[in-house]
Amino acid sequence: MFNTIARPMGSRGGSGAMFDTIAKHYDRLNRLISLGFDRRWRKAAVNALTLPPEARLLDIATGTASFALEIARRHPHCHIAGIDPSDGMLRIAQTKVRAAKHPAPRIELLRGAAEALPVAAQTLDAVTVSFGVRNFPNRARGLSEIHRTLKEGGQLVILELCMPHGHFLSSFACRYVRRIIPLVGRLWARRAPYQYLTQSMNAFPPETDFAQELHQAGFRVHAQRAFMWGTCHLFVAEAIHAAK
Repeated sequence: MFNTIARPMGSRGGSGAMFDTIAKHYDRLNRLISLGFDRRWRKAAVNALTLPPEARLLDIATGTASFALEIARRHPHCHIAGIDPSDGMLRIAQTKVRAAKHPAPRIELLRGAAEALPVAAQTLDAVTVSFGVRNFPNRARGLSEIHRTLKEGGQLVILELCMPHGHFLSSFACRYVRRIIPLVGRLWARRAPYQYLTQSMNAFPPETDFAQELHQAGFRVHAQRAFMWGTCHLFVAEAIHAAK
């Protein structure tokens, strides 16, 4: 099905040890710390996808496959692969895919990292990343790899968390991210991954700067949308191979 992808789930590559420690709590904690809005954000991202029949899509940092499953529900004829460096997350994802009511065999799960995608050049119709670009060890290389794998005009849809600004409720949202999220993580799971969440949100560039990074990687950004006072951003872009 995805014969350009050769690295199966469980093979070596990438590093997801930190996320292995929270895999069993991950979906529940996402509901909790996002106040339930993460589902709405994913649905908005799926609404932004424009896919041809029998499209080939790669979901990077697929985690427990929540986004991949939402795409499969909306686009049942799409061939989907989800890739993630965490075996713990992928085990949960595999269980969810097997339990799905729609035809799940179109979703393949692979272990690997964005910086070295096991995909042939210009073979994908779309790439999605939900809450994972912050975790790329080398963001420029990861975006370059995504660009390499997409066909001309292929779509990139990214959902990402960053520190909110520019809204009259931004200061409240910042306090929530910096104080409440690590507390919830400490109570429900190991503390480190949720301290890291706050740190990575702080380190992620503002939306205008990240849009410029996409442009430098060879993408044309068509749409940007902010959610929850700027805590979450949606980016919709297409790959341009003729000229960067």
